Amino acid sequence: MSAIRKSLTTLAAVGLIGTGFALPAVAQAAPSGGGEARSANCNQEYRRLAPGLMAAFDGKNCTKPLGVDRGEEWSWGDRAGQLRGSDNNRASSLINKGTGSYSTVIFYDLTGYTGGRICLTKGEKYVDSLGSDDRFHNGRKANNAITSHAWTANNGKCRGAFMD
Repeated sequence: MSAIRKSLTTLAAVGLIGTGFALPAVAQAAPSGGGEARSANCNQEYRRLAPGLMAAFDGKNCTKPLGVDRGEEWSWGDRAGQLRGSDNNRASSLINKGTGSYSTVIFYDLTGYTGGRICLTKGEKYVDSLGSDDRFHNGRKANNAITSHAWTANNGKCRGAFMD
């Protein structure tokens, strides 16, 4: 925890105690694996991204950019569009900065918007690491398995599969 956050936490605690509230003695561990740094990098990339775009990254924590896209991609493995060729099946982190009614991105594990699907809503902003709990609705792991994507205003198309 940074010195500034420690100071603010201490001031807040002193303020609560001064008003008659008692604070329980709770030990809090620092986040494991640099969670604050991961979120900070994805937050920074999110702020840089223009509204109406989604971004895909080869690395976790929004590193190693693959590309950004305003539209839909029938196939990340073809020669067309913003995500193409070697971008196929390489995404490990994603950002959604959608706008308007098309604010959810559906990611698919097959070309042509078919196969398993998993969604990232505008409210979620990003997923910094596609983990073992991020699975397409068909049960397949989403990390390094995205082949196409489309925008939707209908979260029902996600079939209950959202990124954590």
